[in-house]
Amino acid sequence: MKLILISGDGQGAGRTFLANKMTDNKSQIFSIVNIIRRQLEQKYPKYDWYNKSAEYKLKTVVSNTNKTIIQHLDELGRGMKKNDPLIWAKKMVEILEYARDHEKHDTVVLDDIRFVDEYEFIKDKLHKENILHFHVCWDKAKPEPNYENEKLKLLADYLVTRQSKSSTPTP
Repeated sequence: MKLILISGDGQGAGRTFLANKMTDNKSQIFSIVNIIRRQLEQKYPKYDWYNKSAEYKLKTVVSNTNKTIIQHLDELGRGMKKNDPLIWAKKMVEILEYARDHEKHDTVVLDDIRFVDEYEFIKDKLHKENILHFHVCWDKAKPEPNYENEKLKLLADYLVTRQSKSSTPTP
């Protein structure tokens, strides 16, 4: 199985966009944050936990909690990491092994690598796989100071630079 890991300069860098461009019907995209979303979806089923709109995540308040979608995602993600810093990486390895062993995917893409310890854990546990790490560079990405994007950039096999769209191509 080919395992593609994608990190990026920040929110909006294009990690998921790149993942979608790299996959076909024999491959699957996974995100660590979707594990967190599933848990919140079970607790608060009336909200769209998979909506990637920044405005939705920042402005939608979950009733009876006075917290936004993004606050819930962040609190659950960080809260569980306090007890076990590799909790999400361990769960993702289980998911990736299942995809390899039972779903027989040729290629799997993990589009949200954000911490070096998780990156190293996943690479170590799946070291027999053909692993490639891409880092998406975009100077307009919203910085994510709580994540280790700069360190991950140094560990990447390939840097992918996202270009700003221009209305007229240059000859």
